Amino acid sequence: MDLITLSQYEEKSHQENPSGKGWINYGDDNLYPNYLVDLYQCSATHNALCTSIAYMIFGKGVQTDSLDARLKAEEWNLNDEIRKACLDLKIQGGFALEVIYSIDRTTISKVRHLPFENVRSGEVNDREEVDFYYYSRDWSDASQEPQEVRAFDPNDSKDYPTQIMYVKPFSIGSFYYPKPDYQGSISYIELDKEIGTYHINNIKNGLAPSFTIHFKNGTPAQEERTRIRTDIENQLAGATNAGKFIITYSDQPDRKPDFEPFPLSDADKQYQFLSTETTDKIMVGHRVVSSAMFGVKTAGQLGNTQELAVASQLFDRQVIEPYQRIVNKALKSLFRASGVPDEVVVSKSAPILIEASKDELESFTDYPDSVSNNAKRGIELNENQGNKCATQTGKVRAQQLAKGEAISVDTIKRMYSYLSRAEEYYDENDTKACGTISYLLWGGKSALGWSRNKLRELGELNLSEDECCDNKCCELEQKPEDCCEKPCCEKHNLSEEQIHELDLASDFLIDLGEEMSDDYELIDCRKVDYDEEKAQDSMWSFARAIGGGRKESDPSEVSSQDNKLIKVRYAYMPQEVDTEVYKSRDFCRKMVGAGNKVWAKEQIELASTKAVNKGWGAGGASTYDLFLYKGGGSCAHYWERRTYLKKGNKQISVNRAKKIMREAGYEPLVQNSPKVAKRPRDMQGRGFVDGRGNWTTPR
Repeated sequence: MDLITLSQYEEKSHQENPSGKGWINYGDDNLYPNYLVDLYQCSATHNALCTSIAYMIFGKGVQTDSLDARLKAEEWNLNDEIRKACLDLKIQGGFALEVIYSIDRTTISKVRHLPFENVRSGEVNDREEVDFYYYSRDWSDASQEPQEVRAFDPNDSKDYPTQIMYVKPFSIGSFYYPKPDYQGSISYIELDKEIGTYHINNIKNGLAPSFTIHFKNGTPAQEERTRIRTDIENQLAGATNAGKFIITYSDQPDRKPDFEPFPLSDADKQYQFLSTETTDKIMVGHRVVSSAMFGVKTAGQLGNTQELAVASQLFDRQVIEPYQRIVNKALKSLFRASGVPDEVVVSKSAPILIEASKDELESFTDYPDSVSNNAKRGIELNENQGNKCATQTGKVRAQQLAKGEAISVDTIKRMYSYLSRAEEYYDENDTKACGTISYLLWGGKSALGWSRNKLRELGELNLSEDECCDNKCCELEQKPEDCCEKPCCEKHNLSEEQIHELDLASDFLIDLGEEMSDDYELIDCRKVDYDEEKAQDSMWSFARAIGGGRKESDPSEVSSQDNKLIKVRYAYMPQEVDTEVYKSRDFCRKMVGAGNKVWAKEQIELASTKAVNKGWGAGGASTYDLFLYKGGGSCAHYWERRTYLKKGNKQISVNRAKKIMREAGYEPLVQNSPKVAKRPRDMQGRGFVDGRGNWTTPR
């Protein structure tokens, strides 16, 4: 009996051996980098992890502190090249960049990513430094002569205008070539590849077990036995031969060969174990703190928001930041060699930071069917009216309730708060009224009763309906929209007539405003938004700030947001008042009537100290923050941020400035409240500072 030896796994060699031709072979066949690329392309788990982590390393892209550095980065198309380099860094453990100097050799004119698998290191000199690298598009083709290229050295730019920056972090056991961080799990990546190959071939060709073969025509000579054995191994061994079959011929029935299959017990369980074990080990090889970060559920782990937040921060600190330091060091060398020694880095994306309270994590679905039916009815009525009623929040809430989805304690609080205050606008006989439709979208009266009982059951609502607020909210985290069901304090019952006084601040603010001169060109305008403000304020920090002090009364003199190229102003929008939906206040009418005037932020803040809408401020005061609340509670206007570029400047064109704006995402210099981005009528409590509930305008 001959024992047939089937396929056996052999670890791919990654030895570094001199080629005798100037370069160092990487692996026995000098194709180890290509082998790593093959693993990346053939293992789904490994591919997804490498791609995701490479994007994390790249983060928000290349960030610079100065205009010169930013222009240089654009000239090199650096974001695209570094994005490719980050993927190489993850797959290969290092990356290579082609550096081309200008004609006069005084600066770098081009930086290109080179596929890491196409570059081989030359031998070191007496100083143990590599002077030359070798480039070939296909190292498996011996007919191609590799190109010798000087290693990156700005001092040699005159003699060698094209150089290679070869970035290779320290790797234990290696001198010339880096090793990827997942090196220890390569056997499991191979296994993942083979499992996929085996099963897809098995499915395509039918399922075939392992078996023994008995020939009944005597014992052939050794040479013949060897040939038969080799033929069978070639036909049946390996994943690519799964499901193949054998055809035999015999002249007598008793001389036909026998095929006796080996029973494979619990094959499905073995496959399940291999699949799970392979995924786990690949994750470990990539130093993944929690598989939930990449959408993989692990038995015994909840994968909640708190776990994700902690895992994200650990992974960022232990894996992403070390990689980014490698990239940043290379970037600094490039810019220093080009004569721009400014701070240039790849800016990391923020890790997952989720602060989930008990109220957000605990959810309920035990509301009655009538709540869902009311929401469905509200959706239908709103569609009949062209979906003009309710805010987006109300529409989303209706979809949740209509589908019977779980809602959190925090959502129940908001539900009770809204329904208890908006009940007076509900008229079941007027199915076209927005007050009725909005009320139904939130579940109607059934939802009011259920939410009240649920909050009392949870200990979140302690005061009875007959108790007075006593100038505070009812045990609902002190939020303005969560005030008592019956507003019993006098300040909560102010009418529109009582608060529509002459807006003194509008006259003051209009006098401060300016119409932007023809010396500046508008390059961007958008609703003020918290994130937009942060990014845009920091975007223009490369230009020198205008000196001469700060003077709010004269915007043309200086604003803290201005510099020698850029001016930032704010317009009161939209340019309309007294619509069919709402009636505007005097303040809003005057601001809209100011025409094309715009204001610096400091002027708006200064006007906030003047008398505005008596009784609208905190505690019944006459003043409040105009930058946040505009025309007061339930106001439909917003501030529009406008960015102007000085015409005829020789530093930056309009197109380039707009491109910089599209690449926003820098560290903030000025930070505005998110309320600035909202119309007061869309805020919590409709923008009433004291949370009053007597509204006469729909949302």
